Amino acid sequence: MKKHKYTLRIASKYALFQVPELLLFIAIWIIAGNWINVPPWLFWGSIALLIMKDVILFPFVWRAYDGRKATGTHALIGKRGTVIEPLNPAGYVRVNGEIWKAEIVGQGRVIEKGEFIRVEEVEGFHLIVDRIDLPLKNPRR
Repeated sequence: MKKHKYTLRIASKYALFQVPELLLFIAIWIIAGNWINVPPWLFWGSIALLIMKDVILFPFVWRAYDGRKATGTHALIGKRGTVIEPLNPAGYVRVNGEIWKAEIVGQGRVIEKGEFIRVEEVEGFHLIVDRIDLPLKNPRR
């Protein structure tokens, strides 16, 4: 599996999403300064802490800002998987290492445990699948 690293684009996207929070925080401090005396060191220190929080959290959340891979359930269409509970007409399959509830395309068919499937449609968190026959990669002779 290819391991992605964050890029300048991802870091910029993350930083831009933090700007409204920072502006709101500054506005609240300025408005509060009308009623109470806020020392400059407290104002600038709290802004520095807010920015440090964002810098510390970035390594943990950057993947959410990575647009290089489709992360929605629509990305499952066309993926292959394995039946882990017979589909008659519904059961469970493993696709991309995750277990999904699935139903067979069409009526009156059964797909047994261990057989291969392809995702044809996604309806919420429910997959519509069809059987496929995968050739053996290294058949023994």
